[in-house]
Amino acid sequence: MNNSPLVSIVVVTYNSSKYITETLDSIAKQTYNNIEVIISDDFSTDNTTELCEKWLSDNKGNFVRGILLKSDRNTGISANLNRGYLACNGEWVKEIAGDDLLLPDAIKDNIDYIQNCSEAKFVFSDRKEFKIIENGMVDVLKAQKYSRDYFYTLSPADQYWDLVIRNVCIFSCTAFINKDVFFKLGGYDETIP
Repeated sequence: MNNSPLVSIVVVTYNSSKYITETLDSIAKQTYNNIEVIISDDFSTDNTTELCEKWLSDNKGNFVRGILLKSDRNTGISANLNRGYLACNGEWVKEIAGDDLLLPDAIKDNIDYIQNCSEAKFVFSDRKEFKIIENGMVDVLKAQKYSRDYFYTLSPADQYWDLVIRNVCIFSCTAFINKDVFFKLGGYDETIP
């Protein structure tokens, strides 16, 4: 895949059995193909890990790599995310929770953006809030914009100040992060579980 960086999708789970299959299926439907799936489970007490193992087995040919990491105790989301990042081989990481869904072009759109904006190291986007209705169908409750449209015309330095001063909301579920920069900044603070 010329010019197509490997993307690691880190799925953090904890007692996520109710939605984990739909989350993983949304990854399988991505239009971007150079993906590895890292599932990091934080000592679930339901059947989340069994569902993940089955899904990984059923979908093993669809990805560069797929693994399930299991913690021997509950450590909190910060440590769970760090475990996932440590297992990544990708240049870029998309992190989602076990009850999130990705739109089919989510990874492709992020890759297109970073290829057109080489100085970007952290990318955040709009999101859609949803609920699952009958038979796994999704009902979109509302679309939420990351910020006001002018934000995207600002330089990185001005975007930073806009975030700090105006308290613009960043949706963590939309994070697309350069792995090297993530580790240079020290990863997630595990004292905040």
